[in-house]
Amino acid sequence: MDKKGTLLAGGPQIYCKLVTMKDWIIILLLSSVQSVWAQNTIPVSSTGIGEIKINMTLTQVEKATGQVIPLKQNMSESYEMDTTLVSYKGIQVTILFYTVGDEENNKPQKKVYSVTASHPNLQTRSGFSLGSDKFDIVKKLDGMHLTLQPDWNMQAKPDKAKYSVLMLTDGANGTMLMMYFENNKLTGFQVIIDEGC
Repeated sequence: MDKKGTLLAGGPQIYCKLVTMKDWIIILLLSSVQSVWAQNTIPVSSTGIGEIKINMTLTQVEKATGQVIPLKQNMSESYEMDTTLVSYKGIQVTILFYTVGDEENNKPQKKVYSVTASHPNLQTRSGFSLGSDKFDIVKKLDGMHLTLQPDWNMQAKPDKAKYSVLMLTDGANGTMLMMYFENNKLTGFQVIIDEGC
C-alpha cells in the first residue's frame, strides 16, 4: 500500500509473507518451549511414577534411580515394610517396600508396594497435574471405576471438607492410582497395590 491506502502490485503477497514468517517464529518458539517442558514431565500411571513401578525389586529401583537405596531394616530378617525417600529426576519420591519370599532360593526380596510424590513435573496421560481441578478430573474419568472420599488421614488433616482423595482402580494390574486434593485442587499422587479392601 502507498500512503493513500492504494494497493501496489505485490503488496498483499509481501504482507502475507511477513505474517507467515511471524507465525513460523511463534510456532517454533512455542514448540521449543513445549519440547523442553515435555522433557521435564514425569509420567504418572496406575502402575507407577516415571520408571519406578509397583512390584519392582529393590535392585530394579536402584537401577532406575541411579542410586543405592538404604533401608532401615535388615533385608534378610524382616518381613515388615520399609519406607525410603529417594531423589528421582529432581523430585522427592517416597517408596514403600514389602518383602516377599523367593521360592527358588528361599531368600526374601524387597519389592515396591507404593510410590508417592508431589511435584509440578508429574502428569498423568490424561493431562492431570498439580493444581488440576477435582471436578474436572471426575468429569473426564466418568465411567471408570473410581472412588472419591474425604482424605482418611483425619489426625493430620482434620478438615474433611478441605482434604479429599480420588482412587482410580486398575483391576488388570492389581493397582490403584490415588490423587490427593486440598480445596479441590490436586496436590499429589500415590500409586499402590490394590488389596481390594
